[in-house]
Amino acid sequence: MVSDATAVGAAVACAASACACAAAMSARAWALRVGSVVAGAGGTPWSAIEQPVSATTAATPARTAVRLPRYRLVMLLPPLAARRTAAPGRSLVRLTRSSRAGRRSAGRPTPAPRRAAPDPGTRPGPPVRSGLVPNVVRRPRSAIRRPVTVAVIAVLLLVVAFLVAAAVVPFAPATASTATYRPPTASAADVRFPDYGATAVEADGFPESLTTSGDRKARSIASISKVVTALVVLEEKPLQPGDQGPDVRFTPQMEALYGQYAAQNGEVAPLPTNLRLSEYRAFQVMLMKSANNYAGSLALWAFGSMDGYRKAAATWLDGHGLDDTTIVEPTGLDPRNQSTATDLVDLGRLALADPLVKEVVGTATATVPGVGDIENSNKLLGMDGVEGIKTGTLDEAGACLLFAATYQRGGRTVTVIGAMLGGVDHDSLDGDVRKLLHSVADDFHTITLTNAGQTFGTYQAPWQEEVDATASRAASLLVWGRTDVTAKTTLEPLTFGSAGERVGSVRFAVSHHDPVTVPLELDRSIEDPGVWWRWSNPFRGVELDRSLAG
Repeated sequence: MVSDATAVGAAVACAASACACAAAMSARAWALRVGSVVAGAGGTPWSAIEQPVSATTAATPARTAVRLPRYRLVMLLPPLAARRTAAPGRSLVRLTRSSRAGRRSAGRPTPAPRRAAPDPGTRPGPPVRSGLVPNVVRRPRSAIRRPVTVAVIAVLLLVVAFLVAAAVVPFAPATASTATYRPPTASAADVRFPDYGATAVEADGFPESLTTSGDRKARSIASISKVVTALVVLEEKPLQPGDQGPDVRFTPQMEALYGQYAAQNGEVAPLPTNLRLSEYRAFQVMLMKSANNYAGSLALWAFGSMDGYRKAAATWLDGHGLDDTTIVEPTGLDPRNQSTATDLVDLGRLALADPLVKEVVGTATATVPGVGDIENSNKLLGMDGVEGIKTGTLDEAGACLLFAATYQRGGRTVTVIGAMLGGVDHDSLDGDVRKLLHSVADDFHTITLTNAGQTFGTYQAPWQEEVDATASRAASLLVWGRTDVTAKTTLEPLTFGSAGERVGSVRFAVSHHDPVTVPLELDRSIEDPGVWWRWSNPFRGVELDRSLAG
């Protein structure tokens, strides 16, 4: 496809060539007529011309004047010097023609003019040959028509060049403009926190939902420490979902832990002599019943000593970015096992990511050989969507709970993870946890980014009304609390297009979420207006027209 400048230049060059050709042919025609005088056209009277007649020319036979319609009488004038040197007294012959005289003289010879008597006082000079001789010159018909023909051809070439240029010059892209986007609005979150201790809560996958209350210092976490013990042991002794794992053979050193922890008023479970349990069953007793002697036994089984476990726990915490968490032993009976509420939210996320831990902490009751029936210490399990994770109780820590609950919001499952530390007792703490979970769940809402067919831009072509660029599909997003949304529309250059053709996209930037991109399409076609519109609106809509308009 040629550009606008190429097409217009071709048309101008064609016109210039035609004009140059016409000028050259006209100049040649007029050059043939230099020195000639047009005496008249056919049907008009002859002009009176005086010519000196000398003695020499008097004897010249007279020429017959013939009426020649449709021709011109061309008189060859003598040089000015010859006329001035003509002898005085010489008569002039007047040649006239009228329509009546022409009719009388037609076909008859014209009598010779009488010779004038010489002036005796004048010395005769040399005969002067007159150059003024009437001649009837027939002008060729082509000499008459050539200038007119050339002019007509030039005009026709100009017209053809104009029509061709107007028909083939490509249109510039249609004028594109974007529409103003009005983002959805959402109210701020209203989270109901307790007025004691330290609390943090976050919806998994919604980082904007992380909110805290109370102090942010590290506090004693009591039996929540056992979640760290489970994850550290599983890293050393992996266990696949559905497998019972290797047997844990309890040694006398492990059996001695029962009396040691019971003396500290810690929770313990029966541990018969020579008991052998699978790794999975040992985890159930540790996490569900919160038995300290089973937590210590698993640490000794995996790492050989408490010191070995402590080093492994420190390495694991550092590797998972839990910088505000300190673990000095596996049970949580030592108040030096500390963490912050926000670190515990991250710990809860890691626990739910492990299938075995998630399964065990979500189990309400179980029967373990050699131990008997056990119940989960988390009394909220199964209430308001709660599915774990671990309780903790210590004089220095108060009542503590690392919890998780799931909800259906906006067609998807949302998991809320939280930690509440420093409660007076578990009954009051459990009530505060439920209030907190309800307030967090109620702050989820779905915002509509765009509806299908919503206009985000327009294309304007000179030959038709505006055509909209609309969203090809609807887009919505589940958010928590107040969310900022912006939209950036991108429209592709377009001259012609069909309805439904993709012409761009709109990209929604949502705070704390990945961007959402929706394709844009034409709601109607933009078609070529045809040659008649181009000829009746010459060069409208081309790049040159747009430049001049700008």
